[in-house]
Amino acid sequence: MNPNLVGNDLPPGFEVDPAVLFTWQYVSTAIGILLFLWTLYFAFAKRDSLPLLMFIGGLLLSLNDPLYNSLFHIRYAENFPDAFVGFGIATPAFMPLAYAGFSIVGYFVYRSFRAGVSIRKVMSFWALIFVVDIIFEGIASSLGAFTFDGNQPFEILGWGFYLAWLNAIGFMSIGALLLFMVPRLPGWQKLFLIAVPILCHLGGVFASGWPLMIALNWDVSAPVAWLLGVVSLALSLVFAWSIVALANPSSDAEHQHLPDLKNLKIPSGGDIQAVRGG
Repeated sequence: MNPNLVGNDLPPGFEVDPAVLFTWQYVSTAIGILLFLWTLYFAFAKRDSLPLLMFIGGLLLSLNDPLYNSLFHIRYAENFPDAFVGFGIATPAFMPLAYAGFSIVGYFVYRSFRAGVSIRKVMSFWALIFVVDIIFEGIASSLGAFTFDGNQPFEILGWGFYLAWLNAIGFMSIGALLLFMVPRLPGWQKLFLIAVPILCHLGGVFASGWPLMIALNWDVSAPVAWLLGVVSLALSLVFAWSIVALANPSSDAEHQHLPDLKNLKIPSGGDIQAVRGG
């Protein structure tokens, strides 16, 4: 039987070292607060509210953390202060600020994409977020801040390596969706951009991570689980390539526009009869 199906039981007394607790809880929180103050500065001094909207969207995105942890069998140390509990899984107080901080990365991706989108640029951002996630989460896992249960594919030094490519596509695609939405949302309608981190991260994680969800929650062998992990990585790369394709349509497609609804003529009964009779 797949060890994942036995249950997500942790050893009793799973707690992190006090020094690690201080570093990850309070230093991370301080960095998050500084980022929030920076977004306020940009909103009021630079008249650019996008970083603040991405920060708020990232906070809301963190509400899905228990869902992710349930599907990927991740557990945090019990002595972290809790932000909230979902699916019976506690999310530490520093995690909402971590989601908010990573969501701001999407703003810088958007700023870069405005000058043009290329496969080299997309893959560079994908790789950058991939590496940063390895540093942030890999170190935290190695220090015992959280652990993984069950038969994890791509588990290296106690950390599920696949989280890096799931987060890479989830946070990078924020910039791509902003590139599409920002010019189309004037004034107060830009508040809808708060949903962008939620849509992109959930979309990226589920679109490229569903093979891993099968590997971790179905009764499959270890080789099959690793094969499904490879499929997940391939889907993440295809997702990245699709961003380039959508942002750089063909010259013919560039001149194809949806008709203006105001100019559409609804055919009358006489028109329909004429067509039938013709």
